[in-house]
Amino acid sequence: MAITITVEQVREFMGPDYADVPTSTIETYICLVNKMDDCLDVNYLDDTCTQTAIKLNAIGHFTAIGSGRVIKSQSAPSGASRSFEYMNKVEGLKMTAQGRILEMVDSAGCFNSLFPSGSFGVVGLGRKCKDY
Repeated sequence: MAITITVEQVREFMGPDYADVPTSTIETYICLVNKMDDCLDVNYLDDTCTQTAIKLNAIGHFTAIGSGRVIKSQSAPSGASRSFEYMNKVEGLKMTAQGRILEMVDSAGCFNSLFPSGSFGVVGLGRKCKDY
């Protein structure tokens, strides 16, 4: 059985830069990635580490693209500064760090099973998930 991800795990994983993301948004992303459970069970049944990494990075990717921007650089000891890079949706998973990690970790393509062919976010990854 696929692992369960909580809102608290997502908040910890994403860190303070995404603290203002509403709980309902995170719950929606959790619900969406839970649709991968059959694929995760088929391909990573006894590998809870990989299942956790796939789910957290998928949710992280959705959270980051939902904000429309990613932090490009930041400074501090109080000459505080932060610059952002705005995302180009054509880049798919490559536009976020979480998406790039997802590409590396999800060799079975479970994340891709969430989207119809040609949809935003789809990227070819190794084996194809069983169609359900």
